[in-house]
Amino acid sequence: NSQIKTLGIVLAVIFVILLLLFRSFKMAFIAILPNTIRATSVLGLMGFLGMPLDLMAITITSITIGLAVNDSIHYIYRFYEEFPLDRDYLATMHRCHGSITTAMCYTSAMIVAGFTLLVLSNFMPTVHFGLLTSFAIIVALIANLTLLPALMVLLKPAIPEQAVLAPRSIND
Repeated sequence: NSQIKTLGIVLAVIFVILLLLFRSFKMAFIAILPNTIRATSVLGLMGFLGMPLDLMAITITSITIGLAVNDSIHYIYRFYEEFPLDRDYLATMHRCHGSITTAMCYTSAMIVAGFTLLVLSNFMPTVHFGLLTSFAIIVALIANLTLLPALMVLLKPAIPEQAVLAPRSIND
C-alpha cells in the first residue's frame, strides 16, 4: 500500500513539474503517460519474475521515472522548437524524429551501459537494480519514440506561435 502511494506521489510531483515547465495541462499529461507505462512495465516484469515488491522495487521505479522523464522533456522541447515552422503536427513529428532521436538513443544507451555494469556485483540486489533500471530506460526510450509522438499528433496540444521554450541565440 505504501509503495503504491509513494509511486503515486512521485508521478504527481513529476506531473506538477511538467505542468510548470510546459504551462499546459494537456502537454504535461502527454509527457507523463510514457513514464507511467515504463513504471508499470518494470513492476510487471518484477511480478512476472516473482521478485518481491519491496524497498528496492519502489527505489528502482522512482529513480527510473526521474531518468526517463528526461527523454520526454527533450522530445517535447524539440517539438516546441520545430512546430512554429509549419504548424503541422505530423511534419513536426517527422522532423523531431530526424533530429532528436539519435541524441535520445545515445544518452539512453550510455545510461543503460552504466547500470548494466552493476551485474558484475556479487550483491544480488545491486544486480537486480542494474538490470531492472536498464530495462526501464529501454522501455522509456521506446515509449518516448513511439507513444509520445503518437499522442502529440493525435491530441494536438496547443503550442503558442512563439514557443514558450524558444531557444536563445548565442548573443542572449
